[in-house]
Amino acid sequence: MNRLNAWLRLGAAAVSCALASCGGGGGGGGGGGISVTSNANGFQLVGIVPDTSTSNTVTFTLSGGSGQTLYAAAVSGMANLQANVLLTSDTQAMVTLTDGSGSDAAGRTTGTVTFELCSDQNCSHVVWSHDYPVMSTRFHIAADPLTLTGSEGSDTTASLAVTPPDTDHLLTASTIVVPSSPAWLTAAHDSTGNFTVTASAANLAAGNYTGTLMVGSTTVPAYYSTNVSFHVGEGMTAPALADIVERADTTASALQGSGPLDFVGRAGAWTATSDTAWLVVDTPTG
Repeated sequence: MNRLNAWLRLGAAAVSCALASCGGGGGGGGGGGISVTSNANGFQLVGIVPDTSTSNTVTFTLSGGSGQTLYAAAVSGMANLQANVLLTSDTQAMVTLTDGSGSDAAGRTTGTVTFELCSDQNCSHVVWSHDYPVMSTRFHIAADPLTLTGSEGSDTTASLAVTPPDTDHLLTASTIVVPSSPAWLTAAHDSTGNFTVTASAANLAAGNYTGTLMVGSTTVPAYYSTNVSFHVGEGMTAPALADIVERADTTASALQGSGPLDFVGRAGAWTATSDTAWLVVDTPTG
C-alpha cells in the first residue's frame, strides 16, 4: 500500500472536527458528526499519449461545529499515484491526484484511494475514512493530417480513430478554420468511441481550405491537434440526357436532346465539348 501522507497533511494548519469526540467512518457522514462532501464521486484522470502525466482535481469539504483538530492522509493501492493539496479554508481542500507513471502507452487503469481523517499527525488512529474510485485513461489519437475532398453544396466526413475507444466521451473536440467564417469544420463523437470529422461545403465556393482539429479533455482542452485540408470542387449538376437510339425510321429531331446544367447554390459559367465527331454540341458555353 502506498500511503500518501502529504495528500492532506495539514501540519500546524488544522481542519476542525465537527465534535470534540470524532468517531465514525465509511461514507460521507461519520458517526461522530463528521460530514465530508466532495464535488465529484471519484477521480477521472484523462490524458493523450505521448503525454506521460495526467491529473484531476476534486474539492473536499468538512462540515460541522468546532472541536478537535483532525489530520488527513490518503492510502492508495495504485502505483505512481501522487497528490497535491491546496487548502482553500480551514475546512476545505482542493486535491489534485496525478498519475505520473511515465508510460506512453494507451490504455486504462482503475483503482481506489482511501481518504482518512485521523486524530494524530501520524494517522495511527483513523476516525473517518472513505474509498474513492480512480480511473486513469491514456488515449492515442491517429496523428496523420486529414485530407478531405468534396464539392459545393455537399458534406464530406472522415473518422478520427481513438484508442481505447472513448465511449464515455471523456475527450472534447474543437476546430479552427481559415478563413474563420463560415465555420465549415466540425467534429463529434460517434457510437464506436471515435470522432466523426465533417467538412461542409454548403456555404463554400470551389477552392482549397485549411483548418485545425484539436482534441483534449476538461483539464487540457487542446492537447492534441492535427491539420485538416479540404478541397471543394465545382458543385455542378450535370444534365440528365437520354440515350439516343438511331433506327431506319428515326427522324432528325429524335437525334437531338437538351437538359439543364446548374450549379449548387450559385451561378456559374461552364463549357461543353464532345469527344467524338458524330456528337455535336450546339451550345458549347453558358
